[in-house]
Amino acid sequence: MSDSLSTISRDKMLGALLIGTYANSFLYILEVVEVIKYFRRHARLDVWILRVAVILALIVDTLDTAASNGLVYLGTITHWGDTAFSIAGSGSVIVPVFVGLTGVSAAISRLSLAYHYWKITTRRVATLIFFATILFALVSTGLFAVATADPSRTALRVPGIIWSASSLGANAPLALALFLAAPPTTYSFASLCTVTLQTGGAGAAFALGTLLLFLLDKDQSNLPFALIICLGRVYTHAMLRTLNARTSPPSTFDVESPAPTVPLARYPFMPFASSNLNANSDPRASVASSSAWLDRRPKLNISAPMSMYAGATKY
Repeated sequence: MSDSLSTISRDKMLGALLIGTYANSFLYILEVVEVIKYFRRHARLDVWILRVAVILALIVDTLDTAASNGLVYLGTITHWGDTAFSIAGSGSVIVPVFVGLTGVSAAISRLSLAYHYWKITTRRVATLIFFATILFALVSTGLFAVATADPSRTALRVPGIIWSASSLGANAPLALALFLAAPPTTYSFASLCTVTLQTGGAGAAFALGTLLLFLLDKDQSNLPFALIICLGRVYTHAMLRTLNARTSPPSTFDVESPAPTVPLARYPFMPFASSNLNANSDPRASVASSSAWLDRRPKLNISAPMSMYAGATKY
């Protein structure tokens, strides 16, 4: 390799992109697992727009993952030693594509979380504010994607800061609102991590990290792009975790699940109506208890005159 990258560490240029794609590929596999889980358990219960959003997010993230992996391949193999391309593929069309796809993926997941917030709170004003911040973040993503096509690195810093700040402004309030609206739980470390993932707190943390890297990285290296590559998958994972956190009735009978019980209080003609009838109980025991109940009934004296039963209640 030539000395063209001697002014900036190779770890910050090519290593950052490589680590970002490793993490992104891992998150993409988790996303596929969550999508399969969603369509097996919850898709049939949701409105069609949520199913379309999940499918669209998976398609966008698939293209985004392919674009980011292609960027690393071009930077480490095809354009090995090219300083202009090593700076996050400056001048290449592949960078605006994956940045734009990241913005679309983020918008889909944010809209889904905002819709979830509106369903559990029905607060229209707050939901409209969230929609406005999501739209502004999407517009800033377009501006940042256009800026990445410029080979000049100085033209990338300001749009990157604006985009990171708008992403943080769209994620952090929404995550906090969902966290406060969530039902109270025992706040152990595991439950805090689960609620953070479901409310998009991880996406807000990634957006904050990207903003800090744009502000503090004086070398203008590829360190911010290590997080940008993963952003779309982090957002989509938050949406899917929220959708899959619900409990749904099983579609088929599971032999390992507890047997269903039928409350007999709804059937006053059955003996011992306060007890439950279990599907796994011995039917002979039920017959025996019913026979014992029949034996304890008062016997009808047929020799008595019918006048003594004249005031009896009719059923």
